[in-house]
Amino acid sequence: MHTDQAENNRISFGFAVLIWAIVLASLTGCGRCKYLNQTEDYSPSGERVVANTVINCAAFGHYITQVNIRRATAAFNDKEGLVVSLEDRQTVVTVWKDDRNLIVYLPKAAVKQDFANRSIIHQLANVDGVEIEYRTL
Repeated sequence: MHTDQAENNRISFGFAVLIWAIVLASLTGCGRCKYLNQTEDYSPSGERVVANTVINCAAFGHYITQVNIRRATAAFNDKEGLVVSLEDRQTVVTVWKDDRNLIVYLPKAAVKQDFANRSIIHQLANVDGVEIEYRTL
């Protein structure tokens, strides 16, 4: 009887390790995210860069469109300087008014007033001292 219990514990432990590995792989995307840079524009002084990027992570099975701001000397990082992110592939246009003001044009469908139809995941009005103004295409 003691041997059967030890065998059951070993199987349960192995199953728990397998489940944990699957969860970790899904959270990290197994490193299979693809970043498709649509546009990258420098601010008038060249101090900052705004990047419009489409991300496809196999673990999540769908696309995300996002806009990030960073210093021109910094490498791209999809988790830093996040301005806005939207479900799916979206057409987003960004225009620098000056070094501290950015206009982001979003698809009209993305900014519908009905919460259920809205595809915006994340949206900020100020990122690292840059004021963000949103308009529709």
